[in-house]
Amino acid sequence: TEVDKTTKKTTAKPAAKTAAKTTAVKADGKKDHRRKKLRSRRLPLAANARPKRQRKHSTMLSRP
Repeated sequence: TEVDKTTKKTTAKPAAKTAAKTTAVKADGKKDHRRKKLRSRRLPLAANARPKRQRKHSTMLSRP
């Protein structure tokens, strides 16, 4: 907050601007992180790995 010299009242505009900037930067960082996570998660779900997982699951279900 900054004190306006003419009215001697605090204005919250600059603080809000900085807060918006920080949140935008944070969101941008999170976006980047999420993208990396998605890529790493997509790798084990490759076509050759997918049937293996299904087979494992089916054997677990068929157990007496």
